[in-house]
Amino acid sequence: MLAQTVFMRYYPNYRIETNLPGGTTPMKTNARVPGTPNLPARIRALPAALLLCICALGACDGGPAQDGMLESGWTYTTGDRDEKPAQIAGRVFRPVPDMSDLSRLVPSSQDGYVWLKNEFTLPAPLRGKSCSMLLGRITVADEAWLNGELLGHHGGFPPALFREWNRYRHYPVNPGLMRENGPNIILLKVYVSDGGGVSGRIVVAERSFSERFSARAEFLGSSLFGAIALLLFAAGIYHLFLFLMRTRGKEYLYFALLCLSFGLYLADRFFTRLPWGDQPPFSYGIFSKVIFISALCAGFFFTRFLKEFLRRDERLRGMAVSAAILAVPALVALFAPDYHALVSLRPLFLVFLGLQILLAATMLGRALWAKADGALTMLACTVPLAVFIVAALALRGDAFFDEYFFFPDMGVAAFLLGITFILAARGTQESATASSIPGSAALHAHAVIPAEGNTSRDEPAAAVPENAPATNAAVERELGEARASASRYAWMMAQAQKYLFTAEPPVCDGWEIARVYRPVSDIAGEMHDFHTDGSTLSGAWLFESSGRGMGGGLVTLMLNGLARRHFTADGAVKLTSIMEKINGDLAPALRQSGDYASGILLRFRDDIVEYVNAGHPDLLLRKAATGSIKAVTMRDRDIKGIFLGIRVDEAAYTGLSFRLAPGDALLLYSDCLSESVNGSGEPYGMDRVADSLAGAPRAGATDVLAHISGAFDAFMGDRTPSDDLSIIVIMKTV
Repeated sequence: MLAQTVFMRYYPNYRIETNLPGGTTPMKTNARVPGTPNLPARIRALPAALLLCICALGACDGGPAQDGMLESGWTYTTGDRDEKPAQIAGRVFRPVPDMSDLSRLVPSSQDGYVWLKNEFTLPAPLRGKSCSMLLGRITVADEAWLNGELLGHHGGFPPALFREWNRYRHYPVNPGLMRENGPNIILLKVYVSDGGGVSGRIVVAERSFSERFSARAEFLGSSLFGAIALLLFAAGIYHLFLFLMRTRGKEYLYFALLCLSFGLYLADRFFTRLPWGDQPPFSYGIFSKVIFISALCAGFFFTRFLKEFLRRDERLRGMAVSAAILAVPALVALFAPDYHALVSLRPLFLVFLGLQILLAATMLGRALWAKADGALTMLACTVPLAVFIVAALALRGDAFFDEYFFFPDMGVAAFLLGITFILAARGTQESATASSIPGSAALHAHAVIPAEGNTSRDEPAAAVPENAPATNAAVERELGEARASASRYAWMMAQAQKYLFTAEPPVCDGWEIARVYRPVSDIAGEMHDFHTDGSTLSGAWLFESSGRGMGGGLVTLMLNGLARRHFTADGAVKLTSIMEKINGDLAPALRQSGDYASGILLRFRDDIVEYVNAGHPDLLLRKAATGSIKAVTMRDRDIKGIFLGIRVDEAAYTGLSFRLAPGDALLLYSDCLSESVNGSGEPYGMDRVADSLAGAPRAGATDVLAHISGAFDAFMGDRTPSDDLSIIVIMKTV
């Protein structure tokens, strides 16, 4: 159904009914425009359902008893790296204004050590039970002491600095250490560097509960992101492989780099869970540079991917701006002298990352406005990301959300997962487009059993099975059905081409158009069309497929739809980019067929003509003032690009522009005109084509065309051309 919708979008007036035996049957088509995947609803809902299940884990455990909470009553004093609880016994502790922001408590306002203290009495329900301390997430590093005994530590104090910002502190209490009937003193020595604090639940609880709670927090905050990063690395390597094998376009390259860079960025979530723990083989400053730069690269590669996915044109200046947005902060981060300098640049990095996001949003907005293929699909992929970001903003500062700080990154992961499904669907559809026409495969599926055995001298005659006549009859019946099916599809394709390709040339202000179109069979292997805005001529194209029959006919239908879709998508797009997009959509579809196509694209803007050639015979121009004939090309090089459908290559086509004066005439033609051979075996040749245009009367396009076609017919005599013939004359009148 979606295929028919897409087809009708580009051919809105196309209605055919097949008058076949058995009744009138509306035409059905399996053709699809690449870039509009149609995943089943259950598959499309899978990423969101999966993420909702993950988030629902947060509601699986009940909380501890309220009388075990230690989120209030904290006091502080400053300290040094090597201090122990006994050395601060006589100090004055002052109330902590905000546990989530301890950086304001250190004198230097940059880094230092803060001792946090809380006195509590063990709640009655916990007495006689094995207990643990849950102390939230602590940034940057900490040591925990209970009644003068070290419970444990996480993160690294300078000089071996390493942040453990997303690990929920769970410290089991040894038997006998907790006083059941007297006051207990919990001390936290926290290293604060460029921000720091304690967030999440701070509680003394039964050990079984705290183990479950910390295990769940560890899974959601670290292990889950490790698994996501592994999947992203696998997806990145896979899509990079597809690109390097030249089976996919550049969107696969940029998506691979996006997955790899974002997967590397996620390493900050689980890096200390790797075998080296919080003592890695390199400094945290180097690691932070990698994380900062990978985030910037992810933003850059996303804008590049989006541009390729949406087939959007981009000026060189836009590419330079996007690269500068990446390069400037990346170089600044790379040469930052230390971790403190790097962290102080975080606002600058956020600005540059925001600019990348703004570029991407602008690109997507323009694509949506132009109704470009893939725009709505990409917008749908952003829905989970938007939901997670809105939820994160709404719950920011909430004690419950402190346990779900992963929302934004989970939104990006959902977004990338959705794109992975879309690219997989696009690849599947491109392969399906390249498959055979239904019914043709059946012609090769069976071998008829010989009626009289083997007649070879060297081998004895094979025994003929008793049921051979019945078997042959069944095979003949299946072959007949296959031939009928193929005939039916051929008839429908011929009708489609008849409707799309044989309309009279448009009547346009300031232009006269005349053409000859002589296909040698019902299904043509070439096509031409015109694009107008009212009575204004804006474009013309001529395409010719290397294949013949139903295969060539299918290619022409695809080319006409692709040309019209990309030509009308955005008038500001370069004509070379339009040809590149046509090739980018066609190449995957023809990968397994061996077919390709040549073609010419023209765009008209007043008296200026833009021209791109994809391996087709030269466009000829006759100047009214001098009568001279010349091929439209460059003096120093050939502008013909590669054939369409062979490979995806963005640098494949060169465009040029030229000006026409009243009376100037353009000649477009298929290779049948120049390559046809007469009864004497002599080819017509390019020189005769040029001479026929030069000898045409200085009149309108119809008279010029009559002279050119008449000269060709006289040369061919009684011999009929073996290929489809198109001759188009476009003359500027005013």
